Amino acid sequence: MKRTILGCAIVTALAPRYGLAQGTAYAHLDINEVKARINSWGLIGENAATAQPDFEVPVGGGAHPLFAAGPWFAGTDAATQVHLAMIKYESGVDSDFWPGPLKDDGTAAIDASVSDAFDQVWCVSRTDVDLQQAYFTCLATPGCDASALYPGYTVPNSFFGWPTNGPVDYDQHLAPFNDFNANGMYDPESGDSPCIPGDRACYSVFNDKKLHTTSGGLPLGVQVQLMAFAYTGVDPALDHTIFLLYKAENKSTQALQDAYIGLFSDLDLGNYADDLLGSDPARNLFYVCNADNDDESVGGSTGYGPQPPAFGAVVFSGVLADPDGTDQSPDSALLAFNGRFQGDAVVDNERFGLAIAKPMYAGTGTLGEPTLTGQYYAALHGQWNDGSPLTYGGNGYGG
Repeated sequence: MKRTILGCAIVTALAPRYGLAQGTAYAHLDINEVKARINSWGLIGENAATAQPDFEVPVGGGAHPLFAAGPWFAGTDAATQVHLAMIKYESGVDSDFWPGPLKDDGTAAIDASVSDAFDQVWCVSRTDVDLQQAYFTCLATPGCDASALYPGYTVPNSFFGWPTNGPVDYDQHLAPFNDFNANGMYDPESGDSPCIPGDRACYSVFNDKKLHTTSGGLPLGVQVQLMAFAYTGVDPALDHTIFLLYKAENKSTQALQDAYIGLFSDLDLGNYADDLLGSDPARNLFYVCNADNDDESVGGSTGYGPQPPAFGAVVFSGVLADPDGTDQSPDSALLAFNGRFQGDAVVDNERFGLAIAKPMYAGTGTLGEPTLTGQYYAALHGQWNDGSPLTYGGNGYGG
């Protein structure tokens, strides 16, 4: 089963660099009971080289609740042409995204050499960050003996490649860092360190300035920075959780209308053949559960066995709502339905939550996976492939 989640955004459109394929680099975010593959071009979970899931929960059990996930961006230009970039499950060259930032001059251009240089996923641990700050604070504190307290300390190798700045003409504010000496320059040997949430984080930056072989849509010129992070040892629930923080920027000068953001999720709870999907709008949650009390192994996929778990995702803070000069009121019938920060006495800080959770059934046809650009765009509106709206009851069609 596949799932998309929707909000709103404004992104832009430019011509692509045709013939450029996606990246190949990846890293695992694996500090807690989740071992999640993070690919350099935005694909979460799947090993695209082998077409196998790589999102293991719990670690060592061999079962995977997610096959693949990634963002969707779409909108229309003044000529009503659809611009759309997306990630699904992939086979090596299918993504609409590839690694790297975009030029910061309004052209949203990128050089192939820059994409190659950013075909990486950078991972850092909180323990290393704290130790770096403690060591250099000691060095700067009279009477503190750093050689005695931190014998043989050296700056972690992972700090030196942290991509705080892009090349000339590119974004000069990429991965965040702690500026120990407050000089505005990133220099780990002077005490600076990556700035990360959680106990371990993995960072990547990617864009859609390439031929869109997945969606067939025109490119948007969107630059996306992803910080995937996790906690450990704090709470059993957090030990089975990762967080995805996306920063998406319009790097061109042309705005799109009717723009949407979605999160594609191919949810396969162990045995992919007996899953049920659900959503809880009041908690901005969508989830997958097993159809019975035994999740058997099937087709090379390890099941969760008796008493299988559920797995899902929560939209903690979606994109900003369009400003209207007011503090919007929450929906009195369903307080969390409209997202966050309604009724908090702050003007224009409201954010969307889970707007639509739409399934795509296996195969093609009206209820199946989209195959045309317009159908992908319709899915972001909560519509089936024939334009019919998602409805309540049954399979969501015609109810």
